[in-house]
Amino acid sequence: MTRFDAVKIQSVPYADLVARQTFELDRLDALARAMERKWGIGRLPLLVSEQLAEKFFRQFRKTNEALKSPDPRPAIEQIGRMITAWSVLDAEADRLGAPELRPCVIEAQMSDGTVIAIVRDKDEAGVVHHDGRAVQVYAASEIARLVEAWPEIVKVKETWPGATVQPARIDPNFWSKGDAIPF
Repeated sequence: MTRFDAVKIQSVPYADLVARQTFELDRLDALARAMERKWGIGRLPLLVSEQLAEKFFRQFRKTNEALKSPDPRPAIEQIGRMITAWSVLDAEADRLGAPELRPCVIEAQMSDGTVIAIVRDKDEAGVVHHDGRAVQVYAASEIARLVEAWPEIVKVKETWPGATVQPARIDPNFWSKGDAIPF
């Protein structure tokens, strides 16, 4: 026979549960970023069997649903399972000998100090290390679209082979003073 007056219920304060959920979500985000740097954005599920990838996506959906709940406990549980899902996919890709992405990165500093990094494709874009710098990453196909958007640059290169694009140096007071042609 159970004595109900002797039973103690231990509960965790809601604020502590929310803090734990936030911590676990930060751990999950860090792991997902590490996997994307290693394998590329969205590429890891493509490197394993279809059945394993489907299990991964099922867990992804369960985690997203649990995060919508006002109760942090289901989210904490599903986040832990999502961390396991990432780890299982990573181990399986390693076991299968899938190649990690090794990006070919070309960097150039802009006049404002930010850096542009040019990579071969969108997979490589996800594995560029910013190292705390202000970096904008462009795939080669994006650079091609930018060049197409400025046909004047293309015309200059066609007209004068070997020409280089230099920063424009216009006197900042030019428009206020006007030109020197007397009318």
